[in-house]
Amino acid sequence: MKKLITLMFLFSTSSVMANCKTSQTFNVEGIEHKLCYFKKGEAWVSPACMKKASCDALKIYEASTKKTVVVTEVEAEGGKNQSNIICQKLGGTVMMAKIPPRNSQQTFCQGKDKSLINANALD
Repeated sequence: MKKLITLMFLFSTSSVMANCKTSQTFNVEGIEHKLCYFKKGEAWVSPACMKKASCDALKIYEASTKKTVVVTEVEAEGGKNQSNIICQKLGGTVMMAKIPPRNSQQTFCQGKDKSLINANALD
């Protein structure tokens, strides 16, 4: 039974990743995620978003493109990243990521369904 479950997981993961033309691994809050390049948003997103366009990360992205979220000067005070503020205002959680091998940092916006998108795509 364990072998069957493992095979089902591997098959579902590989079929989702087949929708990725370009992928990259990010270490988000200590967990490795292989993300897909989302050309429309010029951003990295969770593989499930490429297969199922109703993921929370893409909903947050679409809401951000409508430019209805306003970041005030007070909110951005002290050099706060506007993309991170937009993420939070749209119900997301800001997550820090390291990109191997140099461990450069990026922020991601995580939806309630745990899907991810580059926070900078929201600005």
